[in-house]
Amino acid sequence: MFLDGLKFPTGVFPWRDGLLVCAAPEIFFAKDSDGDGKADLKETLYTGFSEANPQHRVNGFEWGLDGWLYLAAGNHSNGEITSVKTGKKVETSGRDIRIDPHTGDVEAVSGPSQWCRCRDDFGNWYGNDNTWPLYQYVIEDRFLNRNPFVASPTPYVHLPTPAQSPPVYPTSQTEGRFNDLSTMNRFTSACGPAIGRNPRRGLTGVEAFVCEPVHNLISRLVIEQSGVEFSGHRTEGDSSSEFMSSTDNWFRPVRILSAPNNDLVWVIDMYRQVIEHPEWIPEAWQSSMDLYAGANFGRIYALREKGAAGSEDDSIPNLRKLSNEQLIARLLQPNGWQRDTAQQLLLERHHSGEDLSQTIRQLEGPTYDTSVPTATRIQSIWLLSQIEPQQADLTRLLGDENEDIVINSIRAFGLGPISDDETLMRALCAHVSARVRYQVGLALGALPAEKRLPLKALAVENLEDPWMRAAILSSSVGVAESILVEVCKRAEVSPARTKLVDGLIATAMGDDPESGIIAILDSLLLGTADVQPWQMAALVSALDNLKRKGGNLFKLTESSNSKGVKVLRKTFQTLGQLASDPTTRKNLPVAAIELLGHSFKNVEGVTDSLLAMLGPQYGIDFQSAAVASLGRIGNVEPLVKILKDAGPSLQSRIQTMLLKRIDWTQALVSGIEQSELSVDDLTPSTREILSEHRDDALKQRFADLLQQTSDTDRSDIVQQYRPALDFANSDRDLGVGRRLFETNCAACHKLGGIGRSVGPDLAGLQSKSFEYILAAIIDPNRAVEAKYRAYKIATEDGSFYSGMIIEESATSVKMAMADGSEFVVLRNEIEEMERSSKSFMPEGFEETITPVQMKELLAFINEALSGNSRE
Repeated sequence: MFLDGLKFPTGVFPWRDGLLVCAAPEIFFAKDSDGDGKADLKETLYTGFSEANPQHRVNGFEWGLDGWLYLAAGNHSNGEITSVKTGKKVETSGRDIRIDPHTGDVEAVSGPSQWCRCRDDFGNWYGNDNTWPLYQYVIEDRFLNRNPFVASPTPYVHLPTPAQSPPVYPTSQTEGRFNDLSTMNRFTSACGPAIGRNPRRGLTGVEAFVCEPVHNLISRLVIEQSGVEFSGHRTEGDSSSEFMSSTDNWFRPVRILSAPNNDLVWVIDMYRQVIEHPEWIPEAWQSSMDLYAGANFGRIYALREKGAAGSEDDSIPNLRKLSNEQLIARLLQPNGWQRDTAQQLLLERHHSGEDLSQTIRQLEGPTYDTSVPTATRIQSIWLLSQIEPQQADLTRLLGDENEDIVINSIRAFGLGPISDDETLMRALCAHVSARVRYQVGLALGALPAEKRLPLKALAVENLEDPWMRAAILSSSVGVAESILVEVCKRAEVSPARTKLVDGLIATAMGDDPESGIIAILDSLLLGTADVQPWQMAALVSALDNLKRKGGNLFKLTESSNSKGVKVLRKTFQTLGQLASDPTTRKNLPVAAIELLGHSFKNVEGVTDSLLAMLGPQYGIDFQSAAVASLGRIGNVEPLVKILKDAGPSLQSRIQTMLLKRIDWTQALVSGIEQSELSVDDLTPSTREILSEHRDDALKQRFADLLQQTSDTDRSDIVQQYRPALDFANSDRDLGVGRRLFETNCAACHKLGGIGRSVGPDLAGLQSKSFEYILAAIIDPNRAVEAKYRAYKIATEDGSFYSGMIIEESATSVKMAMADGSEFVVLRNEIEEMERSSKSFMPEGFEETITPVQMKELLAFINEALSGNSRE
């Protein structure tokens, strides 16, 4: 079917008597009603998708066992999506989506994937990004969304090692790179992944294929599904070679599909000379190349195992012509595409009103037959749950020895039908498989509160597993306090217990923390004589939550004589005394310093103690805790006076704190106006934030201090720094360059074993000229990918944050801050969120680094890239 005038389609899927088409800002249904080969009918189903460059648009269609179609987000900016059929609006920012065109439903799912998601036969989902070849989605967004009071974990884990930009082994000649996102001969354009679902090859395990069009190859990974969190590795035969590669630099594989016949997979080859988007190609390069060479040369390859013989089954079947009974027979075939299509067609007929009850009864035998392949049984279980769920013998399925059968039975039917069977529920909670126990923990959250008591035992017995903790917290709304008491009573003290306790406290306090804080204090301090560090950390978590919600600890506790309140008062008194004595304060745990910020007596004395802890004799963790507690007390103006003489790390922490509230930021600007410090004492990130501050008066005051506008021609400044490019022909002090990198770059970039990978991995600079690197440092806004832009977030308690969003989930947004720290904001506390047009990497490094110092910095970068830097 020809779709006339369609621009940038990013996916099609056969649906009923037409096609579903993904073409931002819409997903629509297209139909050829008159048989002329052209679509003449179009019905918009969903709208609101971002019209970014093609590789960042919503894309792909993948059939789910649950009967929904899954799509990759493409980037982080799709935002609110509208179902035209239902009028429902769904916020999807930072996540992928699934749609049910039968009903018009749309939901956010864990993500984001850049170019296509994929699924295995067991219902597990995978995705990737350009430099992260493959990850497993461990937890779904709908589970995380149940508990808005805790920050969601990253929903995926990376499967290859190393996770980012692992090496590839091309047979083509490596071409020059246009951007700095990855190194040569490493993954830079991972996309279009697929799971091998044709078992004819006789391999065990799950086999994944990932396209890498920049290097003209397809890589293979074997996935080990031995726990909740999977792992992946190359096969021994592929340790230094690829599953498929070409010597032709125009070979651009961009997606792999399950084959409908006996072929292994089908490969979509874009076949272009230039695969990079022009936005990332320097203009000087663009003028010397044909960006559209090969625009009409795309092709599809069918891959088959070498030496495999053909058969009559190699034809591509038209399953739409088959009867219901024949489709059931196809459902029992080993070919994944045929099973999916049979399921799709049967559900289509079911939604059209056909009575399939007699047809579905044909599944009763293979569903329970342990000799039938697992993939076939799983597909039968799902179809049974979608059409005739009352016919399923769930007790029998949940007692099956195959963990994937048990897991998919729980996913498809839930635990409601057997929730009164105490024997079976205990068996499931104690199941030998961690994956089964994890699925039980998630499924319990759908039951009424009185039926979720098994969560207590699950929490105690499995708290060391981060995914089990996530499942417990997801399911704990309404029962968190009882789980908290059980965990505090029975579980051994450990960092894992502390994390679970923090989450349970936030959940128990919920939207009304004032009503629950006394009970929480009693639960935490039950039977306590001396408060331990883990209890202090838990108290900080509880009291931070109370403060964010506007609660007043002093008013709530002044008239209470509960055990917990009495212990808290005594603790504050003891900590205050220890903190005031220079000989004892240095032995305080960090949690005690943070707890002091909530002290409701002798605030002045506590402030003096905290300021004393900012001296150079204390470590940065100690100092950071003191800065945080001064913020809790609300007395940060003294920080302005010590900012000038503080070390670089402490300076960065202080500035991050002063930027959180407008009145604190005003104190910072006033300090500059009163010559207590200068603009030069500010980090480039702080200067950038002040130059674009949401408070116009504050922004103008800072502009006056700068005595310049924000429209400075960065090209002129780049020219001033060009002499630094001569670093190879002059004396170099790598120690100086290293210190400059640690101070100015390491908070966000990693190189030579130094720093953090928040921004692009600088190892990718290996293939770039130093002229390019210099321009990127001085003029970072010349070309900015959406994921590296700065964001501003204002919260309901009056706080203000500026940073780069590194992760989004159903309940939270994680930001990288300018000081190298990370901060998580709950979505239900966000008042306003705005994306800047500029990069998270600030302009203004010329205020911090002189041309001579830039020469030393470039020399260190060059040494580190060549692998010769000394740790």
